[in-house]
Amino acid sequence: MKRCSRCGETKPHSEFHKQKRNRDGLRSYCKECQKAANRAWRAADTPEKAQERAAQKAEKKALAERGMKPCLDCNEVKPFGEFSPDKRTRDGLQPYCRSCQYARSKAFQKKNPEWTQAYWRKATHIRRARKAGLPVFEISPKDRRRLDLGVCAHAHLGGCNGVITEDHVIPVSKPGSSHGINNLQPMCFTHNSRKHGKWEVEARYAPELAALKARKRALVQEAA
Repeated sequence: MKRCSRCGETKPHSEFHKQKRNRDGLRSYCKECQKAANRAWRAADTPEKAQERAAQKAEKKALAERGMKPCLDCNEVKPFGEFSPDKRTRDGLQPYCRSCQYARSKAFQKKNPEWTQAYWRKATHIRRARKAGLPVFEISPKDRRRLDLGVCAHAHLGGCNGVITEDHVIPVSKPGSSHGINNLQPMCFTHNSRKHGKWEVEARYAPELAALKARKRALVQEAA
């Protein structure tokens, strides 16, 4: 099932047209909404607009033959080397030049600090796993949502700060670890920091283990 971003209804995947560049391989509009949007576009279209589109297409083609492309943001014509690669576009390049893309990225990060922090934490996990020579597996969008929207695995210990992060069940520093959905669990930032490189059993039953150690020290002092 998928929610249409136009009408807001949740419909089966068969009610959406395919689109490879989207993560789920489907368009964001359902078929009915797409038909309505197409009808509205054709009704608003005029011969002058069609001529303008044809002229723009011919101009872009002429620029591409010279290895040039206009930036969608600053409208400056720049060489292909000024654009980052993007497999989702027809020409294989980003629509924005590197300078504009950097400025847009910085503005987005400033506007969405929580998303930025979560993104860099995930990137750090992958980098650490690769540096340690561990296998890194691709995580599907469905599993990614389950991790991002999950409940902290150590919520029973109390003190959660609400910021959900990814935690390796078997720490990266331990043998047998990997970076994949089978070795990842949702955990708040506070408990993830406390766990650090501990085994799951050590971190999950930390209060009980601390009480046992305290009891052991008390017995040793009494015996002495």
